[in-house]
Amino acid sequence: MSLRHLIFHNFWLKMFSIASGTIIWMAIHFSIDHDLTLSEPAASQRFVKQIMTVPISILQDDGDTRDFKLSPTNVVLTIMGEAKTLRGPEGKEIKMYVDLTDHYSRTATQEDLHPGVPTNIYVIEFKPHTVTVEPANP
Repeated sequence: MSLRHLIFHNFWLKMFSIASGTIIWMAIHFSIDHDLTLSEPAASQRFVKQIMTVPISILQDDGDTRDFKLSPTNVVLTIMGEAKTLRGPEGKEIKMYVDLTDHYSRTATQEDLHPGVPTNIYVIEFKPHTVTVEPANP
């Protein structure tokens, strides 16, 4: 095969490939230099992130009359969901609780916190993750 045949056989297809490859390379290079990302504007406008402070509830058995002291009593919660959902009645159902149904210790212990949110609201983060529980009447 001659050099002339390698260059001029399907010449326009080769020029199109070089041009499209150059354009793609320039687009990627420009987006990396300017920190651009592909995103859906409709989705980013619809979903919002919200930070809120929520009191911690205690989950106990129905007949359990013991009193407990919690430290801390509030948790900072970062949630995400549709703006209309967070502003609506479902946004008021967001709770954080500590499960003490199987808690029988008479000393202060660290217990894990659990979020209680509707299905279309997502918990991103909450702090603290544990709470100190101690009996109110030792």
